[in-house]
Amino acid sequence: MHRWRKSMDIYTKICPQCNAAIPLSSRFCPKCGTLFPSSQTGASSARNPHTSVPSPDPVPIPSETFRGYLLTDLEICIGSQFQNYMERFSKRRHKKCTFNWCSAFFGLDWLLYRKMWKTWLFAYGILTFATFSYHIFLSTLCFLSGFPLGFSQLAMNHPGTAALLALAYRLLLAIAWGFLGDKLYWRHLRELLIRHQCFRRPPVYDDALFQALQENGGTLTISEMLMAFFICLFPTCAGSAAITAGCSMYLKLLSHLFP
Repeated sequence: MHRWRKSMDIYTKICPQCNAAIPLSSRFCPKCGTLFPSSQTGASSARNPHTSVPSPDPVPIPSETFRGYLLTDLEICIGSQFQNYMERFSKRRHKKCTFNWCSAFFGLDWLLYRKMWKTWLFAYGILTFATFSYHIFLSTLCFLSGFPLGFSQLAMNHPGTAALLALAYRLLLAIAWGFLGDKLYWRHLRELLIRHQCFRRPPVYDDALFQALQENGGTLTISEMLMAFFICLFPTCAGSAAITAGCSMYLKLLSHLFP
């Protein structure tokens, strides 16, 4: 039983094997070669194209969907880790927590790897502010503990304590990234599919849509990842220098306030 659709007053049918849109009078699919059984309605319409054909219902979204998006679209965007991410997305849909180990270990680099450019920019700003706040907290703690030069003096005198504080900060960031990773990635996929009008769309593909989903979804190659790393190296170094300079000014202010 073929599925039908109406587009610009031209009736076409959908191949049940590859979902390609082909003319109504075609006896086989030009893409996958599927042979269609002879249909009296199709034959009569092919012989007389001006014959009025009753308007069919819109193509229903098949059962292979997730929250209104075709699983095939999601698979194109996600890539080889499609099954793993769909299991996590399903758990999150049922209000269950998930933990993304890649996001926990790599943090901002994972956002670049998954082509989440806007999320990376926003997360970079939040992370810079959080790192600056943590350094201000450490500077205050070190100053009150008798280390007026801040964390650097504490690291020289008590390397074990300094390493423990640094490890605690990294661990907290990793836990936060791990629990936020799947949520951020699903939001990215949803925005990507909505931008290409893939919400509740019929299962019909063309080369332009397939190429757009592949380019905007998926992951970066090794060469692209290295290029993105070098591009982001300058703002990262600039942010670190700004944090160090800010902490130095803060320590000088504390030394003037509490001589």
